Amino acid sequence: MSATSSKKKSNLFSKIESRTEALKIVKDISITFMVWGVIEGVIGFFLIPDMLYDAALYIVLGLILLLTKSRIAAVLLMILSGFSVFVTFTNMLGFTASGGGNVVVAMFIFFGAIKAVDATFKLHGRFAHESDDFSLNEPLPFETPKPTGLGFSTLEKALVGLVLLLLVGLVFVVLVVIG
Repeated sequence: MSATSSKKKSNLFSKIESRTEALKIVKDISITFMVWGVIEGVIGFFLIPDMLYDAALYIVLGLILLLTKSRIAAVLLMILSGFSVFVTFTNMLGFTASGGGNVVVAMFIFFGAIKAVDATFKLHGRFAHESDDFSLNEPLPFETPKPTGLGFSTLEKALVGLVLLLLVGLVFVVLVVIG
C-alpha cells in the first residue's frame, strides 16, 4: 500500500481497493447491524413487539456476516434493510400503521447493507487470492483511532452516548407506564 492510500479515509461511498479495506468494512458494518438489532430489540421489547423479529434477524445475520464474511448473509441483510426502507416510507405516507418513521436511519442501514454486499463479493472474488496487506508483527497500514479527552476513542464515546440515550428513553417509558 502506498503512503497516499493509507491516508485515505474509508466511508460508505468510497471504493473498496484492497482486501484489508473490505475486511474492515465487513467488520464495521456487521457490528453496526448487531447494534441496530439491539436497539430495535429494546424498542420492540417495551413498545412494539413486532420489532423483535427484525431485531433478531439483524443480530443473527450481523453475527454470521462478522464470523463468516458470507455473501448470503450480506444479501439477506440488504433485503431485510430494503424492506425496512419500504415499510418506513409507507408508514410515513400513512399507508401502514406499523414500522419506523426515520427514513434517514433506514436509508443509512440500507446503504450499509449494500456496502457489505460489495465488500463480501470482492472478498470472495477479486481479493480471494490476496493475502492481507499486513502481518501481525507489522504496523497497521491505516491509522488507528486516537484516544480523545478521557482516553476513549470517538467510537467508544458514541456507544456510551447511545447507551445513555437508551437508558433515558427506558426511564421515560417506565415513567409514562407508571404515571
